[in-house]
Amino acid sequence: MRYQDSASFVYGIAKRARKYYLGMTTATQDVEDFLSTDYGKAVLTNSSIQMLLKQGTAEVDLISKTFFLSEGERELLISADVGEGLFFAGQNHVAMKVIAAAFEHEIATSNPIELSKRAEDKKISDLAFEEANPTPPAEDLRLSGITPALPTETPIQTAPPQTIPPTEIPVAPPAASVPTTQTSVPPTTSDLQSKSPAPIPGVIAPATPTPPVPTG
Repeated sequence: MRYQDSASFVYGIAKRARKYYLGMTTATQDVEDFLSTDYGKAVLTNSSIQMLLKQGTAEVDLISKTFFLSEGERELLISADVGEGLFFAGQNHVAMKVIAAAFEHEIATSNPIELSKRAEDKKISDLAFEEANPTPPAEDLRLSGITPALPTETPIQTAPPQTIPPTEIPVAPPAASVPTTQTSVPPTTSDLQSKSPAPIPGVIAPATPTPPVPTG
């Protein structure tokens, strides 16, 4: 809220958040950050719920004028303990004390005394557990016949390889052979003449006798 740009941005969200069904929470350790600027005062005015915790004497006068506190409420803010303060809901002012649950306090506390005590308690509980449950050395286990269990490695299981069966390709049956028939024809005279050897130059070939022609 000390810078005009950021203060204007927070003021715009506070004005328009309700329109979009949104909620906005602002917190500060110095309430004067809001009361010293017009944007900060507008943010407080648009807040439906306010809580004031312990305040110092330097700021309580300004807070009393802004929230119209009574003298008793003013003294309450000055002398309030941790978690104590005033709760504002509309025009009603109520004294309050915030008490955290055990698990909330354990998570959120940053008190060094509590953290140191928690570490000491844990150390004591660990020692008590070791005394109640002593671990015998390995030599005593061997003498008693008990073999100390050694960490074993978990075997890695692998799936067996999958064999792919061969694919059978259908083969077409051979075509049926068509029987062939050969008819022997006796050779004619012209066939015999055509198959006669060729004449050799200078050599007189013998005359081929002509078969007699039958008569009558």
